[in-house]
Parts: sequence; structure tokens; C-alpha cells
Amino acid sequence: MRIQLEIFLGTLFTVLTLALFMYAGFNEESRMAEWTVEQQAKSIEQGASLFSQACAGCHGPQGQGVPNLAPALNSKAFFATRLEEVGWAGSMEDYIRSTISAGRVVSTRPDLYVGGGRPAMPSWSEEYGGPFRRDEIDNLVAYVLNWEEEALRQPDVTEEPIDGVGVDITLELPEGDAARGEQLAIAQGCTGCHVAQPVGPGWMPTDTEPGVGARAEQRFQQADYTGNAVDASQYLFESTVLPNAYVVEGFLENLMPQDYGEKITAQQLADLIAYMLSLR
Repeated sequence: MRIQLEIFLGTLFTVLTLALFMYAGFNEESRMAEWTVEQQAKSIEQGASLFSQACAGCHGPQGQGVPNLAPALNSKAFFATRLEEVGWAGSMEDYIRSTISAGRVVSTRPDLYVGGGRPAMPSWSEEYGGPFRRDEIDNLVAYVLNWEEEALRQPDVTEEPIDGVGVDITLELPEGDAARGEQLAIAQGCTGCHVAQPVGPGWMPTDTEPGVGARAEQRFQQADYTGNAVDASQYLFESTVLPNAYVVEGFLENLMPQDYGEKITAQQLADLIAYMLSLR
């Protein structure tokens, strides 16, 4: 009886073990699919954090691009036409990974963005001298690709014409709002060059010089000033719409877009000037 019981129990445990293996096997595919989704979600979340730190200053907080500074990534045009535009034969994923990793020494569209092609995009991968590990690059790629499905559903947009402020710096502007001006400076990419990166003269005060608002009160009175402003507001007006009228020592002509007089309204410029004047 004892031997028979041992045989019975052994057979029972063997059957139960096989049943567990079979159950796990039948559910392995769905389990792996769930695990993949979870890992992808984590990667996108981590990529979002990295994008906010390193990329949003030029490409916008949600990848919508910054006019005259860097193109939109979260857009129908990027996912639908970008590969053909640059002649890339591989996949979108490989294109994004390659561009983030190695950066761009020269812009592919210098007519649209500041600097005549320079500065372009820095390299971000450690393999090319940048700060990010390979897994962090993968997370950034996952975050950008996360926009593709929704971006491709975006309707084609026809831009409405803007009543630009023009280039007459004696024009009387409406009262400006500094808070709105700050938001406009971010949206138009001004902070990308004048705050985040030393492409143009810095706006914020430092240990060695005051902010742009205080400096504007002195610039137009300097002996080397070549513009036509008679006060700080006109100087900032001129610097925005006629940036080559006076180029601050140490910087080059044509780094800043020349067409803001066509692209922003009088109210927007008034807000922008109010913001710059507040930076003391």
C-alpha cells in the first residue's frame, strides 16, 4: 500500500507540474506582450524627461518646433516626408537614433533656421562625445516615435497671414505684458539662443553684467552703436526686427532671423520688449 501511495503521489505531482508548465506556456505570449508594453511605457516616460532637459529648448516642450530655431518633430510633415526630404533609405527609428546620437555639424535647411547652418544640432550620444548612454538615446527615440501615430492623423494646416509689425522702430506700440512676452520668447525660440545657449547675447543677468533690460538703456548711447534707436524700447525693437543694424561685439551678422517684422504683431513685440526690459 505504501509503494502504491508513493507511486500515486509521484504521478499526481508530475501531472500537476506538467499542467503548470503547459499553463505558463499557453500564457507566455500574452505575458511577454504585456511586459513589452510596460517596458515601452517606461522607456517613453524616461525619454520624455530627457527630452525636456536637452531638446525642448530648441524643438519645443511638446516637439512642436520653434520657429527659426529648430523643426517640429511632433508633426505630420516630419513623419510623412522627412525621410524622403533628406534622402534617408532606412527606417524612421534609425533616422531619429542616428540624428540624436551624432547630431548635425551643418543644418540640412539653413534657409529656415538661424546661423546659416551653424550652429546646428550637437551630438548627444557618448559614442560621439555627448552626455547620454545608449539606453538613454533609446529612450529619447522611443519618446519621439511615440508621437508618430497621432501626428500622422493631423490635418494639413494652412497658416493664416500675420499683420506683421514691420521695421519702423518709431512706430508707437501698444502697452506690453511681460508675462505674455516671456511665453512668446519661449515659443519663438528666443530663449533657445539668448538664455539656454550662447548663440546670441545673453538676456539674463550674470556675475559680470546686468540683464538685457538694463543693458538696453546703455547700448544705443555707446560710441560704436550703428543703429537709429533713441531709447531702450526702440533699441530692443530694432534688435528684433533689424538685427544687423547693430551687432554686439563678439557676435556675427545674420545669426538672428531677419524677418521677425513680418512674423510677429505689434502687440506681440510690445509684450516681448516688456519682458526683455524686466530682465535687469
